[in-house]
Amino acid sequence: MNRKNFFKAALIFALLFIIIISSYNLSSYAQDTESAKYFPLAVGNIYVYHYYDYPIPVSNYKYKAEITKDTIINGKKYFYFHNFPLYHNEWVRYDSTTGVTLAYSPNNGCAPFAHDKVVDSLSSKLNDVYDGCIYYVWMTRTCDDTSYTNVFGVNTQKKGFHHDGLMVGRVDYAKNFGIIFSNAEEPPGYGSSNTLVGCVINGVVYGDTTLSSIKQISSTTPERYTLYQNYPNPFNPVTKIKFDLRNPSQTKLIVYNTLGKEISTIVNEKLSAGSFEVSWDGNSYPSGVYFYTLLSGDFKETKKMLLLK
Repeated sequence: MNRKNFFKAALIFALLFIIIISSYNLSSYAQDTESAKYFPLAVGNIYVYHYYDYPIPVSNYKYKAEITKDTIINGKKYFYFHNFPLYHNEWVRYDSTTGVTLAYSPNNGCAPFAHDKVVDSLSSKLNDVYDGCIYYVWMTRTCDDTSYTNVFGVNTQKKGFHHDGLMVGRVDYAKNFGIIFSNAEEPPGYGSSNTLVGCVINGVVYGDTTLSSIKQISSTTPERYTLYQNYPNPFNPVTKIKFDLRNPSQTKLIVYNTLGKEISTIVNEKLSAGSFEVSWDGNSYPSGVYFYTLLSGDFKETKKMLLLK
C-alpha cells in the first residue's frame, strides 16, 4: 500500500471511529435525559402533599412545595426547592452524566462533585444500591421498585428507593411528575409520610391543588392584622376561624393541644391582604381545650377554643 492510500485508509478509519463514539455518547445522553424525567425541573412547578404522622395522628395537613427560581453556580444550572420532602429549602440540580440529583453544598462535596452532595440516583436500576457522596450520610439507597403506577389518571413508570440506616423509610419518584410519596421512621412503624395529592407540572394541573377550605370573604385591605374568636365555641366537631391580613404574606394557622404539641396546620400558604375564613374539623381529636395560632409576617396571635363531643 502506497503512502497516499495508507493515509486515505487511516482517515476513513478515524472518521468511522468518531461516528461510533458520537453515536455512543448520543445514546448515553438520551438515557440520562430519560432519567431526568423522574423529577421535572422547571421554575413554577408546584406540588401539594398530604403530611401525616402514624400510628398516632399528631399532625395531619396539606402543604405546598414549589420550584421558585433558578440560577447558574460554577457553570451549572440549579433550581431552588422550597418546602419539598427529602429536599430542604436549597439549590438543586440534575447531573446528566451520572443521572443523580444534587444539593448545592459549597466546598463540602466529594468526588466527583466538589460543591454538591447526591440526594438520589434517578438513573438507578432495580436492586442498585447507592451510597456514594450521599447527602444523608446515615442512609443508603436501594432501588426496589421499577413498576408502573397510576398518577392522577396517567399510567407512568415509578422508581422506588428503600432507605436504610439510622432512619428507615422510602421515596417514590414517578416519571414526568417527581416525588409522589416519602416517609421516614424511627423506630420502624413510627414516623411520618408525605403523599402527593396534586401538582402543576409545566403549566398542567393534576389532582387537587387546593390547600384548605379557606375562603376570602373580603378583598378590602384591613387596617390591622386580627385573629377572631372561633365560632361556634364550644363546637362539635366543626368550627370556623376568621382572620384579617393587613399585607400579603406567607400565612400559617396552626392548632395545638394543651401540651403545646402541633396537631394540625389548617393554613400554610401565601395569601393576599383581606379577610379570610376557614373551617377546622375536630372529628379526629378528643374533647378538650385547643389553641390556634395565626402567623403572618411579623404578626402572631393565639386564641383558645373548646371541643365538646
